[in-house]
Amino acid sequence: MKKWWAGLVLLVIVFSLVVPVVRAQVVPITAPTTTPSPTTAPGTVAWAFDSQVTEVGKRAERARQFISWILKNQAIDNHRVFMDLWKVTLGVTLTLTIIVVAMLGLGLIVARKQDISVKVDVMPILTKVAMIVLYAIFSYVLVLGLIQITELITSFFIKFLGGDKLFSIFFSADPSTDANYTELIGQRDLDPLKAESAKTSLFLIEVSSYTYFAMGIIILIRKIVLWFLLVLSPILALLMPFKFIRNIGWIWVGVFFQWAFYGPLFGIFLWALSKIWEAGIPFAFNFSRILGENGVVYPLAINILYGGPQQVAGGLGQPLSHQAPINSGNYIDTFMEYVIALIMLWVVMVLPWWLLRIFRDYCCDGIYAMKNILMNMLGAQQRPSEPPPGGLSSSLNQQIKQAMSQTKQVYQQETMKQQQIISEKENIKNVKTEEISRRMDANISRLADIAKLETQSDRRQNVSRTMSYMQNPMSAESREDRSQFVKLKAELSTRAAGGDVEAKRLLDATTSTGMMVRDKIQMLAKQQVSAIPITQRISIDLKLPEEKIRHIATTFAQTLSRQSQIITQVSQVAQVETQQTKQVIEAVPKAAEQGQKQSLEQVSKKAGLNKEKTKQVIEEVEKQTENEQVVAEVAQKEQATIEQVKSIGKKVLKAVGQEAPAGAPGKPAKPAVSIEEYEEMRRMWIEHYTKGEVPMTEKIKDRQSWVSEESVRLENVMNKIVSENEDIRAEGLREVSDIIPFFILGDMTLEDIAVYLRAKLAAAKEVSQNLQAENVIKQRLENQTEYVEVERQKTEAKADVLKQELPIAGNPPKQP
Repeated sequence: MKKWWAGLVLLVIVFSLVVPVVRAQVVPITAPTTTPSPTTAPGTVAWAFDSQVTEVGKRAERARQFISWILKNQAIDNHRVFMDLWKVTLGVTLTLTIIVVAMLGLGLIVARKQDISVKVDVMPILTKVAMIVLYAIFSYVLVLGLIQITELITSFFIKFLGGDKLFSIFFSADPSTDANYTELIGQRDLDPLKAESAKTSLFLIEVSSYTYFAMGIIILIRKIVLWFLLVLSPILALLMPFKFIRNIGWIWVGVFFQWAFYGPLFGIFLWALSKIWEAGIPFAFNFSRILGENGVVYPLAINILYGGPQQVAGGLGQPLSHQAPINSGNYIDTFMEYVIALIMLWVVMVLPWWLLRIFRDYCCDGIYAMKNILMNMLGAQQRPSEPPPGGLSSSLNQQIKQAMSQTKQVYQQETMKQQQIISEKENIKNVKTEEISRRMDANISRLADIAKLETQSDRRQNVSRTMSYMQNPMSAESREDRSQFVKLKAELSTRAAGGDVEAKRLLDATTSTGMMVRDKIQMLAKQQVSAIPITQRISIDLKLPEEKIRHIATTFAQTLSRQSQIITQVSQVAQVETQQTKQVIEAVPKAAEQGQKQSLEQVSKKAGLNKEKTKQVIEEVEKQTENEQVVAEVAQKEQATIEQVKSIGKKVLKAVGQEAPAGAPGKPAKPAVSIEEYEEMRRMWIEHYTKGEVPMTEKIKDRQSWVSEESVRLENVMNKIVSENEDIRAEGLREVSDIIPFFILGDMTLEDIAVYLRAKLAAAKEVSQNLQAENVIKQRLENQTEYVEVERQKTEAKADVLKQELPIAGNPPKQP
């Protein structure tokens, strides 16, 4: 029994060091002599050996030993091996320095032999070389000194000020013995009512163990990185003199200081944490229930106890037994103290890295700014150099060009600053959402706005860049832009959560990811297009030319209107006048060239009937598509099959006789796109296809091939969007997914997308036809120029005249 009790005491020590100032003990329960029944009755205490509890406990002890060893055993930073490796790196650095200096001297010698005038100041070069050599020689001492200083600061806070007491709680047994691990035996209460408590306890102990492992790994990584940077320190001297790789050197310096000062900050936070825990975590905990009757809400289910910084296993120092009061996070206050202590420990690990990263970014920016200021000051104090070979005039021209270039660059920078979405002096909370949308150039209320955005490449690039920065503010180039887009995204998210519809739409569009676009496509695909001409939809379904559909529909209506017997029969059934029936039949082909929204209304207005009567007439006329005599006559005239005539007649009459599907419930219907706006979009795209830049590819070699390919692509997309099949509509939308975010901005529907693409397609077809016509005319003119012969004008014969040139000195006279 004594041996068993000793084992339980050892288990107490195991978990005493698993979490920050966590008290841990093992409940001394006698092991059962028989294996308990697998189906323990609820409410029955049934303690038994459990391999999982044993595994978790042993891992906790291993984690304690792991972090304890790391903190107690200091690394040997001045080990001989680092000096040997550093000497090799130093030799490489000095060798490369000598080679660079030799090549420079050789270049000067060759230049002088070739009579090339090269003005070189030797003293600055020698000064730089001397500084490189001095730094390389003393780099080991400098870097090692910085490392050791940071280690002293870290050790001061962890050891001398008690930061390591987070990990040391002493019991009567020796906490350093290996028996804590080897003799640990885990037990678990098999009561089904305590299953959740057991799993939660095991989870928290696992998190605590991995917290210690993570802390130790970070400390080891820091040490190893500093060792390697110590070995590579001489190479830094080669990076700094050259402008094209100098930034790499600054990054190395920043990384070194970030890792070096992580240790002191970690030690300070660890020391502060120990003091906070010693005084008590400043939350309003109620620990008075520990010894009370209501002190056990979460029952003890494993023989490993855990508690926060202010807890003592057993409840205020009471002896432990399975009958006495216990203290293992048994109700919400003690449980929350443990969880908060664990979170604070993670903050101690993460916060130093975060602060040093921010410091490094701002420090590097400050170094670059100071360097530029100093270089400008030094440049202004230098004496003017000799004029270039072109003389003072050439020098003056170069200075003027340089000044104009700098002025242009400054103007562009100032313009960009003026175009900032939110200025530094402005409070973003006071700017309306509509104003933010306007400044982002994302204010889209009409389809024509999307056409302007697509046809103006500079504007589209600007909006795309804004969307990219909104998705990931850290991708912005400057620190000011990153800060601006972080604030902007946060403010829009707050407004969207508060019910601002405009902010939500703007946020969805500008931060739309691939998943969000796919979701929007699925929502749009559930809608149907009614603005597309009925004949076009039937043309797609039957895979026949739209012109043929129109001709057959017109001929069918004309044939029916001449059948007086059919007209009378339909009129009697529908109880309308024969003239009205005739007008309905004659108006159907023209209405089929309109969208479904306007078709029925147009026919009703033409016949002077209400919609219900018009639909009744059309239903009766639709039955005449089975009239063999009428169908055969139409098929003969249009050179089509009887089945084609029947199918086209039924589909046209059925589509015209139906009203357009209602919009989404609770959402007011948007007004239809006006003819003026449609024509405005078409004209913009005509100008773009006529004068815009041609995107050259392997297939697209000129404007004609570009516009032709656009026509084919857009027609295929349109055919899919107006399909009756939802999957086919979604496929068509995926082919134009790049413009979906713009339609999200304008809260557009599938109907709007179809109208927009229809205007774009009409423009592409018109430009393609014009280009084809121009090519035909050019070819015809070239052919005419090739085969037309122009007669030469005959010259009159000159009379024979006897003449002789006078001789000139040095030139003999020419013979006639």
